[in-house]
Order: sequence, then structure tokens, then C-alpha cells
Amino acid sequence: MADLSYSTDAINVINRFHGVDVMLYVEGDEDIIFWKFLVEKFADFSVKVQEVGGKENLKQYIDDICKGEISCLVAMDSDYSIFGKTKQNENILRTRGYSIENSLISDDSIKEIINNSGRVPIDEVSSQKCKDWLGELSRSVDSLLIYDIYNQRKSLEPVFEVFWRFHGFANRLARSWMMATTAMALECSISRSKSLARRRLRPSQPKVRSITQRFGITSNPSACGGLLTISSRSLAPAALFAAIGP
Repeated sequence: MADLSYSTDAINVINRFHGVDVMLYVEGDEDIIFWKFLVEKFADFSVKVQEVGGKENLKQYIDDICKGEISCLVAMDSDYSIFGKTKQNENILRTRGYSIENSLISDDSIKEIINNSGRVPIDEVSSQKCKDWLGELSRSVDSLLIYDIYNQRKSLEPVFEVFWRFHGFANRLARSWMMATTAMALECSISRSKSLARRRLRPSQPKVRSITQRFGITSNPSACGGLLTISSRSLAPAALFAAIGP
């Protein structure tokens, strides 16, 4: 999509080709489902969401929107735009936080992850523990955010990109996220109801003694052909009680 460009006249009518009210342009493929969900949930018009191959490619759309030359929507991450000058227009949408992930990650979404991954009932997941864990994660990267904002203002290399390239910060953060949610899910699953635990810990069928074993018959008679078969011999009442014992 990044290699294909349209004239302003084409952009103003392309929505008719897709049979929608307006076109919505976003940065990349991963942004489509997020913005499509928000528009369908809160707007009273239909959209076709289309990616343009990166935020840099949205700049021309933003300029044309501000000039009044095209009628469409643009949606993007806010990044650190609050610390600088940005073009404002009702047709330019930005995330409330730094990126989409800031909107997706919350104590409620963590509860959903534990519920789905750990198979723990949602009402047994501690909201306070989720909130505390998320707060601790935020505090642990506060200093990095300050340096990252400074670097961005000075047009230097972003701090987090340095970490991702030289220290594998992203991989460690992802692993920490998975380990933390798994540990929390395990902790919640341990405190499940005792009745459910008893049902889970019942012996499996192969461990249950069969009738033949309870009556003391440990072998089956051989059939003609050398095959072992289940005995169909029945014990007389007296022999039966003798085999069972008092």
C-alpha cells in the first residue's frame, strides 16, 4: 500500500468503491482491528480501514485533511506528540496513551488473560493484585520513559530502541509478562474451591480395582487357543462370602 498513491480526487471517492461512508487510514496491519472495533462500537457511520505502511506515510493525508482537500479519517498512535506541536483536526484520531498497547493493557485485560490462559473463573481473580502488578511494571520503566522523551525531543535515538537492539529488552519484557501472568494464574488456580479440587483428584479409572481383583481372582483361565479370556465362572454364595471375607 505504501508504494501506491492516489490523487485527492480519487481519495474523496474511493469510499464509494468499498460501499462505506468514509475511509479510515492507519499506520499498519496491526492497527486495523483496533480502530475498526472502536469505530463500529461508537460511531454511527461505516468505514473501510486501510493501512498505509507506516506513520510517515500518513503525513500527506494529515496535510491534505488540514488543507481541506480530502475528506477521510486518519488514526495513529499519539507517541510523544503531547510534548510537541501537532496538527489538530476532528478527522485526525490519536490514541489516548502512547500507543494502542496502552489502551489494551489494563487490570481488566490482565484479569481476562488469567481467566483464559489459567482457566480460572473471572470472579476468583484478584483485581487488586492485577492493579498492583501493572502499577509495579509502570514504575519500573519510569526512568526509561524520561530518557526516551528527552531523546525524542532532541531527535536522538529512542531509548527503547537501544534496549531492543543491544539488550533484548523487548524479549525479556515479553517473557516477564508471560511469566508474571502464568504465575498469577497458577496462584489463583491453587485457591480454587475444595469441591472442584476433590473432583479433579479422584483416581482415574485404570487405578480403580476391578470386581475380579476385589474378589481375589488375579488370573484368567486359558481358552482353547492359548488366549486369555475373562472368566464367566460364578461363585456359590458360600464360596463368595469366603472369598470376600468378614
